[in-house]
Amino acid sequence: MNKSKSVNLSRVIIFGAFAVTLAMTPGLNKDSLIIPKMVVLFSLSLFLLPFILFSYKDLINTNYSKTLFILESTLVLFGVLVLINSSSPIDQLIFGRTGRGLGLITFLSCVLLTLASLIYIRFEHVTLLLKGIVFAGLITSFYSCIQYFGVDIFKWDSKTNGIIGTLGNPNSQSSFAAMIFIPAIVFYWRSKFRWIILPISIITLLFTIYISQSTQGYIGVISAIATITLIYLWFSKKVFFWIIGLTTFTSGITAILGMLGHGPLSYYLYKVSVQSRGDFWRSAFTTGNAHPIFGVGFDSFGDYSLKYRDEIAASHSFAEYTDSAHNFYLDYLATGGYLFLILNIGLTLLALRGFYVLQKNYGSYNRYIAGFFCAWLVIQLQTMINTQTITFLTWNAVFTGAIIGMSSTSIGANVKASIDSNFTKSLTPIYTQGLVMLLIALLIMFPYFNTDRLLVKAANTGNGDLLIQAVTSYPQSVTKYSQASRALLESGLPTQSLFLAKKAVQFNPQSVSLWALILVNTSASIQERIDAKNKILELDPLNNEVKNFEIK
Repeated sequence: MNKSKSVNLSRVIIFGAFAVTLAMTPGLNKDSLIIPKMVVLFSLSLFLLPFILFSYKDLINTNYSKTLFILESTLVLFGVLVLINSSSPIDQLIFGRTGRGLGLITFLSCVLLTLASLIYIRFEHVTLLLKGIVFAGLITSFYSCIQYFGVDIFKWDSKTNGIIGTLGNPNSQSSFAAMIFIPAIVFYWRSKFRWIILPISIITLLFTIYISQSTQGYIGVISAIATITLIYLWFSKKVFFWIIGLTTFTSGITAILGMLGHGPLSYYLYKVSVQSRGDFWRSAFTTGNAHPIFGVGFDSFGDYSLKYRDEIAASHSFAEYTDSAHNFYLDYLATGGYLFLILNIGLTLLALRGFYVLQKNYGSYNRYIAGFFCAWLVIQLQTMINTQTITFLTWNAVFTGAIIGMSSTSIGANVKASIDSNFTKSLTPIYTQGLVMLLIALLIMFPYFNTDRLLVKAANTGNGDLLIQAVTSYPQSVTKYSQASRALLESGLPTQSLFLAKKAVQFNPQSVSLWALILVNTSASIQERIDAKNKILELDPLNNEVKNFEIK
């Protein structure tokens, strides 16, 4: 492809990921940190689709790129089978759960974004890539600091410590700050004003991690510093590489044991949240084993997490419901089955090999490659203990495609050279097609955006009819049904609440929270409440509170 076209599209991809990170619509949407990110991501990916098809030959011109193309194509085909074989509501499968947004749309968007990054992001774009992620990270981290000092102009409904940035969760915010820690240092290292910019950046990121009160950020920063140090020592002082490498490995094992409640660091690292994650992991694993071929469907683990939890999890005083395994790979297993899990593990391993090939072909220490790898590594670390989020999935898709593309074109030691394909056709029609696809994406996403907007309007005006209209319109959502029915019940409108609850269980009969709204509603008949209780115990057999609940 023409080099200038490659540069232009690489900017589109990177700016798109930047926009996904920062997108939010407070006051306009109730789910204001998920819906706008989905809109941006889906619009970006469909805009890039014509360019991917036009550059199809670039997807199969090397073994690495061909392998990625085969993996992603297999994932798409299998994803369709997951969709067909799931008993979850189609609205949920396509758009995902409210507050998550991890349905088919996000899945396909990440596949397209990975392929586009493979084709259009080259080695000479690595500084642009680091620039995009550093700027996004610093902006959302600075916003977190504003929230800490109580000068946020927006009012957020948060069940956490309030440090959510533009990501919606302190754990994610902490991990993102850790992810860009080394890239920020690398990017500003030779800046004319580095003695001012670097300290400000480092302080902002570390302070964000501190106020997030999340251990994940500290682990990410320490891991990133250790990694870039080891890469540097490999090319300069191999003796020190082995000494520090062994020390780092031993410390890492000790830290992991401490997080699990064992060893000298357990007092500092072990938290109840870690024990909760163990409960979630076992439930996800059992769910996957019960549905090993196609899983339970995109973003549908929440409908089964209580059914497959064990007695240990149910006996904990802090036992809680979850709609995420808090581990990307266990989420893949539960929602897509074992083949879906294996394919995603294959993508991670292929990206890891891509870094190895790129660094080997370069032949010496390069701070940009090292910084890029550190950012990717922190993403992989947080995938083991955190929930899937659209922002991290977006950057992971860009990184995966980019690194495999870079390693595919890094022939011999000349990794700095770009490879141009001789396309004789004009790209102008492709841009037009891309804009048409972008418009289609916006049309597809409009109902998702609009029904949520109507919820906000109904809440602000107290319009119950509008509330019911918004909740029952396509696409429907378990969370919206639950919140609206509960709000009506608490407002002294049990009949209207029961109407919504009945509509809700028709929409998704696998949701415990929806059946509970019928169980506790005295407007429901005795038989309806008995049926609701029996259904809850079928979906959550270890729930002693419901077992002992008396229906009067």
